[in-house]
Amino acid sequence: MNFESCGPFHFPRERTGRWRAAFWDDVEEYWDGLSRSVGCYAFCTDNGKKVRPWYVGKTLAQGGFRDEVFTPHKLQHYSEILAPQDVDKSYRRGKPCILLFPLVTESWRLSSNRSSSEPYIDWLETTLIGMALSQNPEIANTSKTRFHREVYVNGLIGGQLQGRPSNDANFAKRAFLSK
Repeated sequence: MNFESCGPFHFPRERTGRWRAAFWDDVEEYWDGLSRSVGCYAFCTDNGKKVRPWYVGKTLAQGGFRDEVFTPHKLQHYSEILAPQDVDKSYRRGKPCILLFPLVTESWRLSSNRSSSEPYIDWLETTLIGMALSQNPEIANTSKTRFHREVYVNGLIGGQLQGRPSNDANFAKRAFLSK
């Protein structure tokens, strides 16, 4: 199974007027049919220097991303994240954006395969949640984060415990994390 990375697609902090229609028009201009495709998505803030993921989701809905990304539940998460914060939380001030990861065919066309692709889309969502959590421990996702938050493997997974990593942990890090 293949997925493409598409975006960022920015949208206004103050969501008034036809912002949603304009957003989906931009998505469709980027790739015809993308708004109705299936896959995963991530809500992020982009401050120019750093892109911070805040929420990861998936869709297998008949209407694709268009029917999933801006549901009332998701908009509530986005609003809480974008609400004015204290000065120490300046990283929340970036431009809100969505990244889309649509399922594509072997010839890199948008796929509409909902039935047999479900386990792959679910796996990608879980993987992206773990990657987002490593970049931002404050992500809004609560499901699929338990093991990412609770499991620690010295040198590989989770924050560092007290002291310097052991030689064994450094070797494991070289084996699994170095390029």
